[in-house]
Amino acid sequence: MKRLAIIGTFRTFPVALVAPYTGLVLYLKGMPLLFVSIYYALLAVVGASGQLGGGLLSDRMGRKWTMVLGQAGNGLFLIGMGIALFGPGYAGFAAAAVVQSFFGSASFSAYNTYVGDVGINKEGLVTSYGLARIGINLGWALGPLVGGFLMGTLGYAYAFVISGILIMAGTLLFWGLQEIKSSSFDFSPLKDRLYAFSLLPFVLVFAFIAQFGLTLTVFEQSVNSFSLVDLGLFYLINGLTVVVLQYPIAKFLAKRDPIKWIAVGISMYMIAFAMLAFEKSLEGVMLAVFVMTIGED
Repeated sequence: MKRLAIIGTFRTFPVALVAPYTGLVLYLKGMPLLFVSIYYALLAVVGASGQLGGGLLSDRMGRKWTMVLGQAGNGLFLIGMGIALFGPGYAGFAAAAVVQSFFGSASFSAYNTYVGDVGINKEGLVTSYGLARIGINLGWALGPLVGGFLMGTLGYAYAFVISGILIMAGTLLFWGLQEIKSSSFDFSPLKDRLYAFSLLPFVLVFAFIAQFGLTLTVFEQSVNSFSLVDLGLFYLINGLTVVVLQYPIAKFLAKRDPIKWIAVGISMYMIAFAMLAFEKSLEGVMLAVFVMTIGED
């Protein structure tokens, strides 16, 4: 399990170099902000399709090889995004980002499934996912800060190319994992209408939570004039808070009602976003991100 947490760090760090800045790049390359928002909705649909496809493929092909395939495609199209930035406009960059989103989501779906396979019972699942999120968020803590520095010194294009190369190299980390797979595709969750309807409220929840990405990045850069390194600091606070507090919070919640504490977490998101609406200082935004991350945990 600890090895999966380490893999989570090294698979997430290269993505986190550039992922928080994708919408900002499109905006700076000339895409109107309204279209950027619509484009992100498209990415969400593609990402959901990638997660579904990755889950189904991991049942047939195996978790490990689905992760390897997804990682390779993810890295290849991130390099393509970087190459596209050397040319005019944003069409090539946007097209490559759509395909990259699919491959990245497929790989992440297989990774989450593998983590779930390791968990033995309810408490084991909470603990295993908690450890995995520590590894993932360590990558998210460091990635945006380093990515902001790379973009500020080398430029956006080279940062995306470096990200893609690191991700493709990271596929080596999956080779030593023991393979886990099912004998056939499992469509049973798709046939369970009650299960499907129970997920609908969480669509709204995650649409709300997703504002931490595109909206926060563009708002703080264009309205409050924070630098790319400052934006990286916000994600550093987010990632480090998860690294330090995720495991003790997961242990605390393992034997408690998850629905009740989901409501508490969403309330903390509401408080944090209200703070972000009025706070203009670097320290104040960092405090809001900290409160938000406690809700995330």
